[in-house]
Amino acid sequence: MTTARFVRNAKNIYEIEKLYMSKSNSTINLYIKILETIVLSKKDFEFLTSNLLLQHDLLTRNANNLIIDENDIAVCICFKCISTSKKILVCTCGYNYARYVAII
Repeated sequence: MTTARFVRNAKNIYEIEKLYMSKSNSTINLYIKILETIVLSKKDFEFLTSNLLLQHDLLTRNANNLIIDENDIAVCICFKCISTSKKILVCTCGYNYARYVAII
């Protein structure tokens, strides 16, 4: 099973990249299960990844399904940019914002 390195309550993708580079202990490795993959335009992807703590409609509709289960498996949505290779995993844990995010 695949794992990813998640950051909790990051403001944006740049904060996550900074934590990854600093080898911070404020990240958590979890097994992942991708519930859905959503392809976004570059503009929409940049908005999402620049505003991770905002409520997003794409997350609200699946919020109750995006959990970390009893086996430490993060059930998440994969967002990818149509014009680049950038991808993020989001697990809301029932919230309407990107509570846990990993860059893959």
